[in-house]
Amino acid sequence: MTAGVVAVKSLNLRDAPGGALVGSLDQGDGVEMLESKAGWTRIATLKAPARTGWVASQYLSQTVAAPSPAAPPPAAPPMPDDPAHPVTVVGGTAITPDGRAFASASKGGFYTIG
Repeated sequence: MTAGVVAVKSLNLRDAPGGALVGSLDQGDGVEMLESKAGWTRIATLKAPARTGWVASQYLSQTVAAPSPAAPPPAAPPMPDDPAHPVTVVGGTAITPDGRAFASASKGGFYTIG
């Protein structure tokens, strides 16, 4: 199945190709194109109340789904501020290389925990 959109101001919805009028669609209405034959497309509307019927194919535009954005790469682990003294600060907490928190930051500097 293919997604589409009504490309004209108003589009008649019919019960069969060239058949009786059963409703109308507005420009920009989204549809699912179910099948096509002889210049007609059987559609299902995407907005409620959902309806199915036939429309003249020339008044539909096929839509292309945009690719979903790729997830950002994982963040690199924080690097020590000074390689000679490997302490990492994350969210205001000083962490040793083995992952233990030993100090917190405040406006006045660091203070030890425990």
